[in-house]
Amino acid sequence: MNSRVWALLGTLFLLRGALARGSRRRPHGAVPVYRHPEVDPSSRRLQGLYGDANCPCINPWKAMGGIPRNISFVHPTTSVGCLGYSPKPEATALCYPLEYGVGKCNTWDRNLAPWCADEHGRPLNGAPKWCTDLWCYVNKSNCNLSPERSVYFPGLDFWHSYETCGSVDNFAIELLVKSLSGRKLKVGLPGKEPPFIDYKDDPAAPNGVSGITGITHDFLQRLAKMGGFRIEFFKYSKESKKLFPQSSYTACVRDVALHRVDFCAGVFYETPERRSMATFTPAYFP
Repeated sequence: MNSRVWALLGTLFLLRGALARGSRRRPHGAVPVYRHPEVDPSSRRLQGLYGDANCPCINPWKAMGGIPRNISFVHPTTSVGCLGYSPKPEATALCYPLEYGVGKCNTWDRNLAPWCADEHGRPLNGAPKWCTDLWCYVNKSNCNLSPERSVYFPGLDFWHSYETCGSVDNFAIELLVKSLSGRKLKVGLPGKEPPFIDYKDDPAAPNGVSGITGITHDFLQRLAKMGGFRIEFFKYSKESKKLFPQSSYTACVRDVALHRVDFCAGVFYETPERRSMATFTPAYFP
């Protein structure tokens, strides 16, 4: 799949996070906005190998007195010390370097199996973009950026950052996309917007609508097929419309806030009232 489509798919359904800024008209969706626009991430590559001064790379094992024996071993063939990483609970632990993610920005995953390289450390053709991105472990309490909790070593309160090393966090996007597989997402419809969205009001239908067509409908169904998830469309709830009789769009935003739908698809004005209930995306055009 085109990486830009994956990125859109990954960000499209992040419905909660930092509030979007501005109040201009923006069509379709609900995606968080980058929280530090005043900093140019690419400039961090000029600050050395140790990350941004406001979120420096660290050795997370130091506070633990070293690497615990239960997640380390000596490789039987090379006699090299290893961190044991198991991609699946029942899988044999792979040998990751003891310095993995420690102390400096590096492309730590570039030569590691199973996602980025083969068992001999040769980079895979078509490996995910994050395999060649710079990152390191950081102290969440000493970082004013947006670190993510590590998922590689369950039970350890480790945090990492691509941002401190001047990289976009493509790893988090991929995790989000994978998390959508097999799920059903509920899409709220605030109103008819041909040729983007059109439908028939159908009181007999469980979701209040039938015969849904339009460019946005087709676009979302295509994303669902590519991502391995399903989409179900819902008309805004009667309860929310009763509270906001002048605007079915505000009613739909309330349905998002109450988790009745995962997001609303439509052309929205970002008003203070709506932004207090949910987050909005930058514009996208299917």
